[in-house]
Amino acid sequence: MKGRIVFFLLILGIACSGPTRAQLPENVRFGFNLNPTFTWLSPSVNKAKGDGILVGAKLMTVAEYYLSENYVLYSGFGLSFNQGGALKYRTGGKILTGDFSDKIYYNLPDDSRVTYKLQYLEIPLGFRMRTKELGHFRYTFQLPVFTLGIRMKSRGNIEGPGIPSTSGENFSEVTRIFNFSYGFGAGIEYSVTEDLSLIFGLKYQQGVADITNESTNEIKATLGSVVLQAGVLF
Repeated sequence: MKGRIVFFLLILGIACSGPTRAQLPENVRFGFNLNPTFTWLSPSVNKAKGDGILVGAKLMTVAEYYLSENYVLYSGFGLSFNQGGALKYRTGGKILTGDFSDKIYYNLPDDSRVTYKLQYLEIPLGFRMRTKELGHFRYTFQLPVFTLGIRMKSRGNIEGPGIPSTSGENFSEVTRIFNFSYGFGAGIEYSVTEDLSLIFGLKYQQGVADITNESTNEIKATLGSVVLQAGVLF
């Protein structure tokens, strides 16, 4: 994990040392976001229920292409950490299959609780609308926003009546490699200078695909999140 983070930060450093604002086309801007997240899982059947929220973060680099002063297409890439949530299984049984530390976790008791902790490489594609500048402020709206997530790491915690609790189990076989979501958001853009802006906002994302591996997990679940956006554009 440390190696991946170092590699990602190296890429960011290269991007920062690239063309200056004066060398870029007038309708292109770049930026960086550090976004706290609150994520949860929504199961597809009554046999399980969502039972917890994870606090995580997204570290993103963004490129914006201005169709006009107030209409923007944007994309980028980044890492999201500690995404997921907890599911409580009302009915136990052979719910999970994977490379676990003990065979006892292959047959769970009723009311077992499983927490999924995922790390993704994310590639967003979205459309952003801006109002005219009011003082130094613009109000912004993001709709739609589509995000492809490529799973980099998957861990889990398992607990239940009559079994020892365990954490950091390998959930690579339990979860899918890809996740796809849609979303929308709103915020403000504050112009510090002509070439530097601060971005603050709130975004909702909803997964449209099951994050679990159907062959190793009989309960389907989608990933939802609320994202607090904070970033800079130059």
